[in-house]
Amino acid sequence: MEDLITLFIRICSSSKARRRILIIGLILTIFIFYLNHTFIEERRRKSRFLKDCFHNALPLHVEPLPEIGAAAAHTPAGKQNAFFLETSCSTPAATINLNPRQLCAIESAAKNSPNWQIHVLFASNIGFSNDSTTREFKMLDAVLSKYENIKFLRLNITNYAERTPLEEWMRDGRMFDSDYVNSHLSDVLRYLTLFKYGGTYLDLDVVVLRNLDEAGVNYSGAESDEDVAAGFMNMEPAGFGHQVAELCVKDLLDNFDGYNWGNNGPGVITRVLQTLCGTQNPRKMIRDRCYGFHVYPPDGVYAIPWRQFRKFFDVKEAEETLAKLENSFIAHLWNKHSHKVKLKVGSKAAYATLAARHCPQVYANCGEYF
Repeated sequence: MEDLITLFIRICSSSKARRRILIIGLILTIFIFYLNHTFIEERRRKSRFLKDCFHNALPLHVEPLPEIGAAAAHTPAGKQNAFFLETSCSTPAATINLNPRQLCAIESAAKNSPNWQIHVLFASNIGFSNDSTTREFKMLDAVLSKYENIKFLRLNITNYAERTPLEEWMRDGRMFDSDYVNSHLSDVLRYLTLFKYGGTYLDLDVVVLRNLDEAGVNYSGAESDEDVAAGFMNMEPAGFGHQVAELCVKDLLDNFDGYNWGNNGPGVITRVLQTLCGTQNPRKMIRDRCYGFHVYPPDGVYAIPWRQFRKFFDVKEAEETLAKLENSFIAHLWNKHSHKVKLKVGSKAAYATLAARHCPQVYANCGEYF
């Protein structure tokens, strides 16, 4: 080993070798600088594009959505408010384009909780189409004609964080420095919405199975024995529930990570409750230990884990799947994994049975496939 070190020193001591080392070092430095500059510029370009795509002008024939909080009629009040979020970028048509499964989530909440206001918030500047020939129009018309407790509202991300702990952070655009912008925007906005208004947040890939009143207040659900999930959460608009929501938005401010998919959604509520409850185990996060907050066990919210999502679509598994959901507030369909699985209307699969029972308007108007 000493001989190799001595040989290396001798080589480097010659002026010719030193020049070569300097040239190689310079080339490597320039290359690394170029890569870093390219990477930063690409992220900035992506950030500018994504911010702009939420503020496209509407075509003249599209009826704009009212903005949440812009008027008293569009400002959630009280405790019985449920929120769904759609954070996709606006399409050229700039119209609402919810698929049957998303609309099923909304209808099931409205149908099973008629005493609740169901708010569907869109981050993009979109509106209602007047083209009555489309499947989307027929489903929307059927649902909105049936349920008076559904409100479609625009969420203006430019000013939505005003007078909150995230105001400066959102204004600076740091939210868009992410590899999973749509997902992370949804994460941020769900906690921000619960901080601003309180109520219940639900993912758009669920079927609500019971009246939301039955779940109580100030809760979330465990996906496993390690993690608390963020797809079904309630935080009261005042008191302790609001304090938990504030802890969540402050955790986002301190720990946001644009490179980690789960860090800013389930990661937030998991970290907050681990500290609040003094335990790492979600099964021990009960009201007595967590000052009134409660984490439902997996069979109460996520009775079918994501690795078993195909059970919802398998006719042979239907009876067993429906039985597992008997004590659950929602059925979570794990859209990230299940969206490509086709389901024919009239199927005996568990998901088809749930849709026919809990979102009948959507199921009757979605066409051949649900």
